[in-house]
Amino acid sequence: MSKALAIICIILGIILLVGFAFGVYVLLEATNYCKNRATDFWVTIDGNRYYVDSNDLVMFAADVEVHYLVEWLSKKKGYTYKILPAGNDFEYAVDGHVSNWLGIEDLTPAFEIMERDNGITVKERSKTLSAVLQALYPNSEIVKAVEDEGFNYKLVITSIDGKSIALTFRCAVAVEGIELDPPSVIF
Repeated sequence: MSKALAIICIILGIILLVGFAFGVYVLLEATNYCKNRATDFWVTIDGNRYYVDSNDLVMFAADVEVHYLVEWLSKKKGYTYKILPAGNDFEYAVDGHVSNWLGIEDLTPAFEIMERDNGITVKERSKTLSAVLQALYPNSEIVKAVEDEGFNYKLVITSIDGKSIALTFRCAVAVEGIELDPPSVIF
């Protein structure tokens, strides 16, 4: 074998070795990226994106979509959700046992939730605080200590690896009628 051919083989071997090492590096980094970044996610409600906790949302029937940085994870249901009480704390009694509003661990049964491929639709079942508490404690006597105004909820969506986005909201109330006093309008 000539010296030139030996040098060319050594150079090609070094190039192949460097190329192989670079390929392994790229593959490992891509795998690391998928492991560490796949659960970076956000939530979309009515076209608005939420990357972090947010307050003061008003929802009537909200379509909540969950998106992941890695697109193919958005098609999988790799998240959990829960609705919790939020806002001011107050006491109420269920069959004589006193409890606190913020102490309720799960308000999800008080809502209509329809699951879809990449999200959920959240709709309120009850417009009053009494009805919400009655949905949680059916066939129980409930005594509340506050008016029906000013109570909020928190929708907590948790990603595959446990990162959460908490969206504090209140339910919109639809106008059911208008009553005039006096019953006539003068122009």
